[in-house]
Amino acid sequence: MHGPNPRLTYKVQGKTVTESLPTPAAQKKAEREIAEFRVFEQLIRELIEVNARICHARPVEQAPVSQEKNDRGGLPKSPGPISRAIAEDLRRSAPHGAIRPRSR
Repeated sequence: MHGPNPRLTYKVQGKTVTESLPTPAAQKKAEREIAEFRVFEQLIRELIEVNARICHARPVEQAPVSQEKNDRGGLPKSPGPISRAIAEDLRRSAPHGAIRPRSR
């Protein structure tokens, strides 16, 4: 039987590849593979979303205090009351256990 066959087009290493699907079995196989690929894509989107939530919930680590001199010739200041107040606000507003106070 001759005539137009459905085709499957996709990219491989940036190049477009087109395959002819000459039989109903080849068409069904392509449909199953495409459906599985869509499931895979959805799983990846969910993984990315969970990863973003984890990153957002992870506490910000403070940089180690450097012994280098600042622009005015003195040593850098330790976190002042404003920095501590901001850190406390973050701890209060975060989900329980998401931001833990640092042990000193």
